[in-house]
Amino acid sequence: MMMHPILNVGVDVAKDAVVVACAAHSFPSKRVPNQRAPLRAWLKSLPAGSRIGLESTGASHEVLADLAQAQGFTVFLLNPLETRHDAKAMGTRAKTDRVDAELIARLIAQEHTRVRADTPPTVNQRTLDRLIRRRAKIVGLKGTLKLTMRHLGGFAAALKGPWWANWMPCSPRLRPPWLPLRPVRPSTRRRNSG
Repeated sequence: MMMHPILNVGVDVAKDAVVVACAAHSFPSKRVPNQRAPLRAWLKSLPAGSRIGLESTGASHEVLADLAQAQGFTVFLLNPLETRHDAKAMGTRAKTDRVDAELIARLIAQEHTRVRADTPPTVNQRTLDRLIRRRAKIVGLKGTLKLTMRHLGGFAAALKGPWWANWMPCSPRLRPPWLPLRPVRPSTRRRNSG
C-alpha cells in the first residue's frame, strides 16, 4: 500500500475563482472556478488528510470550506490582515493571487500546530451571520441617505419615520399603490366584544 504525503495547501479565494498552491510544490499553482463541481473535483485530487488554509472572505470562502470539511480535510480559516502582516515580515512585496496562495500554504506548513482548525458553523450561526451583515449594510445605507439628503429641507423629516407616511405629502406620485390616499389613523374606540 502506497502512502500519500499530507499536503499543506494554500488557497486565495475570490468571488469567481480560487487560486491554489502547495507548500511542497507537489502540483503547480492553478486557478479553479469557485463553484461546487470544479471545487469538488479538485478536492478529490488531494491526498486524504491534507491541510487546507484559506482566508476568511465574507461568504466567498464558505463553499470551499464546507466541501473540504465534508470530505474530511482539515481546514484553517485565516485572518487576511494577519496573513498580510506575515507576508510583509517575510519580505514578500508582490500581491498577486498566486503569491498569496503560496504564502498561505507556507504558513499552514509551518504553523498548523499553532493555528486552530476551523469548525463549520451551524445553519443558525450562518443565518445569524448573514442577517448581521445585512443589517450593517442597511444601517450604512441609511446613514448615506441622511448625509445626501440633509440639505433638502422637505426630505429631512421623511427619513425619521416610515417613508411612505412622510413622503406622500411631498409627491403623490411616490405613493406606493398599496397605500390608501389618506393616512389611516388607528381607532381609539374599543369594540364591544359582547
